[in-house]
This record gives sequence, structure tokens and C-alpha cells, in this order.
Amino acid sequence: MITLRLRNGDEAMIDCDSGDQASAVTEPEEALPDVLPEGQQYVSAMTLQVMRGGKLLSALPVGKKAVISFIIPKGLAGRTFAIFFWDAEANDGLGAWKELQATVTGKGRVEVTVTFTGTFALGVK
Repeated sequence: MITLRLRNGDEAMIDCDSGDQASAVTEPEEALPDVLPEGQQYVSAMTLQVMRGGKLLSALPVGKKAVISFIIPKGLAGRTFAIFFWDAEANDGLGAWKELQATVTGKGRVEVTVTFTGTFALGVK
């Protein structure tokens, strides 16, 4: 398991094999491919990448998972959060944000477990 901690406290924990390479970078709101769905305010975003044998993986190998974990900023506790994934193939290749099943933890974080890589965003209502 590889844990990547970003400067803002967000994390990605990836179940990788030895030799795999993983990276996570914070994405500012203006760098996102589109605005979040209506009613959602940007809180944070990251792009997760995993490489195996020099090839960028869009899906993790069978049986492997990643946990995307966003920290809840002070002042936003108790609000309604959602994690979105940018699906570049949606809408005939135009792309769209897809809401994922996220969990608010007792540790002040919002998390989702996935089997794919890409851009993830935390929104708040």
C-alpha cells in the first residue's frame, strides 16, 4: 500500500504491486475540466495516476483498490459533501462529473474507494 499525502492534507492510498509508480497532485478549481455539478461548491480536487511498466493505467489491476481521502476544512464540518470523478468518456466524449459513493469519516475526512485513476473533486452544498 502506497500513501500519498498532499500539502493540503488530502491523501490517496493505493494498493500497488512492487515496481508500480503512483502520483497524486492537487488540482486548483481553475484547472478542472469543467465546473462541478449545480449546487456544488469546490472544496478540493486531486488527480491520481498509476503507472505500470511505463504505461499509465486508467483502471487499477484486478483486485487492487485506491482510497481517495479529502480533509474537511475547518468551518465546513456538518455540511453535505460529495466526491465526483471526471469521466472523460461521458456525453459522447465531452466528459462529465460523476458522483461517487463517499463516506464522511469520524476523522474529519470524506473518502471513497475506487478501482480506477483520474481526477477526483470534493464538493459541498
